[in-house]
Amino acid sequence: MGISRNGPCFCGSGEKYKKCCMKKNVVSLDSIRDGELNQFQYELLEFAMNHYGEELSEITEDIISDQFLDGDEEELITFLLTVWGVFSFTIDDGQTIIDQFITQKKNEKSIRMSSLTQLTDWKNTFPSLCEVTRIINEREIEVKDIFTNEKRNVKLIEKDDTIQKDGLIIGFLVPYGKYYSYFTIFLDFPADETPDILAEIYELYEQAEYDDYSIFMRDLFPAILMKMVLGEVEEELSMEQLRWDNPKYEETALLFQKMMEEEELPEQIAHIGVMFWYLYCKRESPSIRKPEIYAAALHYFVDMNTPFPSFYTDTELSDLYGVRLAAMLTAYRGLEDSLADEIQEMDHLLEYGPPLHDIVEGALHLENNLLPFIPRKK
Repeated sequence: MGISRNGPCFCGSGEKYKKCCMKKNVVSLDSIRDGELNQFQYELLEFAMNHYGEELSEITEDIISDQFLDGDEEELITFLLTVWGVFSFTIDDGQTIIDQFITQKKNEKSIRMSSLTQLTDWKNTFPSLCEVTRIINEREIEVKDIFTNEKRNVKLIEKDDTIQKDGLIIGFLVPYGKYYSYFTIFLDFPADETPDILAEIYELYEQAEYDDYSIFMRDLFPAILMKMVLGEVEEELSMEQLRWDNPKYEETALLFQKMMEEEELPEQIAHIGVMFWYLYCKRESPSIRKPEIYAAALHYFVDMNTPFPSFYTDTELSDLYGVRLAAMLTAYRGLEDSLADEIQEMDHLLEYGPPLHDIVEGALHLENNLLPFIPRKK
């Protein structure tokens, strides 16, 4: 016989059933469902890596290969990009990885229907950027989507003391019954960074001219993530942003940059080379009659002194720029002598920071003269 909601509870407490064990049973069922959904998170990642690990690795590597990231940054960004791939990449027959995982789970007879229903709702997940509006307790927060102002209660799988009210969180919110949870991992930012980050994201959204913010977040998630982690990143080296003391100095930099592009060498090498050249010109004010000589010397300098693979011999570079080898090597030695301290610290600076443009700016005591061509780390 069934138990009436308004009848006395069978446990003998004297309370109505709906105010006693009925509530306990609901909580218990929610806990079971939550445990199953938590397990789905790990199973989904395992499914993705087992079936599409190579494809996911190739795509994430293409995105981060040109960025200067320390070990922790690289690990975090790689993981978030992998999650993005799970929900966004179209693999077979127009299906995403999450679509295929759901299909597999539907064929398993042991899955509870309520949990399977929630899992099916995960297929519509896209990256979300939210502002923290309330910290309810150490495992529960309220967030507001920055595009729709929709508020959601979020339960955290683990407590996180770094989350701040009015801070921002970027991640993948998946439904858990009446609340949400972040899929495996998220990235949070302190409240004092919120205004600047929001201004940049809104500007990017306006420039991208998307009608649907969810498609914008899905399509441009890698760029948004890099912008939030690394700060403002220049897509191309804009020579007019530097004030050169001599037109020959700028001509040399342009020759070097053009050759790097023609040879299809990594963009970051060109950035580093121009920074070093700018610093050298400020320090030494060299007298230049033939910019090709110094462009070749700069190319050789970067090739020899930065932690990237060497691409040319000195003879090959002198031929490439059409200059005499002896003249190129003389200019090269001048660069090495002037920038000896920076060369000595190169590996450490590139791995741990501060960014190279900060080194240049500090050495020259300049203000608003050198813009951040190399990504700035938070």
